[in-house]
Amino acid sequence: MSLDGYLFISLRNRIFNHHQQLLTRKKHEKAVMLSMTMVTDTVGEELDSKQLNEKIRERIGRLPPKCKDVFLLSREERLSHKEIAERLNISINTVDQHIQKALRVLRETVNEYNHSIISILLMLFFSL
Repeated sequence: MSLDGYLFISLRNRIFNHHQQLLTRKKHEKAVMLSMTMVTDTVGEELDSKQLNEKIRERIGRLPPKCKDVFLLSREERLSHKEIAERLNISINTVDQHIQKALRVLRETVNEYNHSIISILLMLFFSL
């Protein structure tokens, strides 16, 4: 093999190796960026979830005392309406009304939270 042929093949192989390294590096960078995006999205969702849970907890705390007690017994202690009525010495119908009221208030809280998030997103979108 001549020196010219050896140098040509050697240079060609170095160029191929260099391009292969660049492609591999780009693949790794894409994978890292994708994983960072997924982590960021997950963290954002967790923050949204925590904020919503805080708002719900706060709103439960502001319910009228009896309504709050009934709702917490129903949701946290998993008592039936009959068991709550017996424990608090009220009618089952009253238990139903308190739970309906609590759920209505909490639905409004969730809707307000969702509307405020949508409003912020719209403002950001239209300001671009």
